[in-house]
Amino acid sequence: MKKSCDLDLSALRTSLLWLLGAVIVASLLIASSLHFRAAMENEKRAQDSRLQALVRNYQDLVEAERIIETLFGRYRKLEARGFIGEEPRLQWLETLRRMGEENGILAMEYRLHEQRPYSLPPAVDSGSYQVYASAMDLQVDALHEGDLLLFLDHLHGQESGLVVVDGCTLRRQGGDEVLPGAANVRAACKLSWFSIRVQDDDAMGGEEFM
Repeated sequence: MKKSCDLDLSALRTSLLWLLGAVIVASLLIASSLHFRAAMENEKRAQDSRLQALVRNYQDLVEAERIIETLFGRYRKLEARGFIGEEPRLQWLETLRRMGEENGILAMEYRLHEQRPYSLPPAVDSGSYQVYASAMDLQVDALHEGDLLLFLDHLHGQESGLVVVDGCTLRRQGGDEVLPGAANVRAACKLSWFSIRVQDDDAMGGEEFM
């Protein structure tokens, strides 16, 4: 009877050991599975982050390219107008004469002074560029004030250079009566023609044009 009991205990011990081994193996498999799942989730999050970064970089590049194309187009337009680079003084004077002929100016006298560095407000950062201004004394005769205002408005909006009218003094000629075809109004104006170029380029347009 004792021998039978020993056999039962031995069989039970063996079964328990197998069960314990199975539990340990199952636990290891579950732990390994959880670890693998966590690693895969971390890898997926990392891949998603890298993908989002690539998408953002691509979008930034597309936006930067669009900005460059826009700014370069504006740069070329300003360059064509004579605002960037050496001042096109002869072109400015030709534009002035043409605007006068097209807007009923009867007579015109002018003096374009040499360009000088223009001081921008402290809040404006021009970088490596220097803005220059060339002052002009302008006297024009017109039939009436309307012709003068039209001339100045068209001069301000023309495509050759950037010009600002600093001020004008009007004087009527020959009393209050408006004579057909006569210079009834004379205006003495102060203008400024602007240009911009790299600061290292110190060449100055020293001549005065009459």
